[in-house]
Amino acid sequence: LLEEEMKVLQQAAVNMGYADKLELSPSGLFYYKIKTTNGATAKPDDAASFYYKGMFADGSMFESNYGSEPFNLIIGQGGAIPGWLEVIDKIKLGEKWVIFLPSSLAYGERGSGKIAPNTPLIFEMELTAIKSAEELKKEREAMREKFSKEENKKISNYISRKNISGLKKDETIDTYYVIDKEGKGNLPQTDDIMVVKVRGFDLEDKPINAFTMVEPPVERPFNRGEFPAAMEMVLGKMKVGSVARVITPSRYFHGEEGGGMIAPFTPILLEIEL
Repeated sequence: LLEEEMKVLQQAAVNMGYADKLELSPSGLFYYKIKTTNGATAKPDDAASFYYKGMFADGSMFESNYGSEPFNLIIGQGGAIPGWLEVIDKIKLGEKWVIFLPSSLAYGERGSGKIAPNTPLIFEMELTAIKSAEELKKEREAMREKFSKEENKKISNYISRKNISGLKKDETIDTYYVIDKEGKGNLPQTDDIMVVKVRGFDLEDKPINAFTMVEPPVERPFNRGEFPAAMEMVLGKMKVGSVARVITPSRYFHGEEGGGMIAPFTPILLEIEL
């Protein structure tokens, strides 16, 4: 299979005018430097930004990010197909390469989406920016601080708009709560199994299905880190039959990165019944 794929890639190189210019890596990757520079290469933990165009061996394009956002990779942390990982720390800033990958260095026997199993691929890729690990850390911290402030402002506006009676704030995790219905019995102890119904809403009072767990309810031990921090905090104040509302920044429930239909840094309202 590899021999057949290499023949296909070599013919593709002929069709593209690169046949007598290719270099071969030990893994079986062909490459040609369309544009060379004296720029730096990315080091481990650097963030490298690429524009690229992915093509089949017949030259037809299946994917490109030109005209949109660059594709970012942290060197040494994976996040790409094997053929990419082989070259991303060798391309210099500003350089443009074309790489010819047998399927074993691309999506292999399984394929991916429109890429069938055992499909050799060609990529044009251009390194447009390198950020050091320290620069990346500072940038992320600044972004996190900015969006966290925006979350807190949304929560403050919601509380002001709703004027919720009996609302309290837990200062340890910067989260608000109110016990709407008092239950009976004792407060929970570590390792007690909590059976909890949860309904999630955004701060426009629209239900968030991904955060609604009613049938079946959630069933987990208390005070073992298995509930998100915002839930663990309020469950510690609830008795069986209690109903509470919690208004929390994303970092204390689902995480700041969001996911699915949930945008990053989305504060939410939880209705919790123990």
